Amino acid sequence: MSDNLDAQPDEFRSIASYRDAAAADNRKARIPHAYLDEYITRNGTIQAPVHAYLVEGHTSLHHQNLGMAADHERGRDHLLGGASGLEEADVLQTSAILDETSRQRNA
Repeated sequence: MSDNLDAQPDEFRSIASYRDAAAADNRKARIPHAYLDEYITRNGTIQAPVHAYLVEGHTSLHHQNLGMAADHERGRDHLLGGASGLEEADVLQTSAILDETSRQRNA
């Protein structure tokens, strides 16, 4: 197994952008209140059990969407942090190489 990580910070940022868009899409999902409010009027009180099921189902889906949005946002934040960490590590490694090269030349 290789000791090297072949990943570029821009790749992490690209994936983070996807995660950000996915989170936004999840947050856009709304409970169709107007439809649910008119359901009994349109379909009669005999449909009350179906209405209750629809309300419960849409509420559950809404909470799941919010949870997925939060997961995407956490993933985005980790990816962006990883990109920054890779860049910082690259700068430190480059600096150490330059320092070593300078010491060898001065020796």
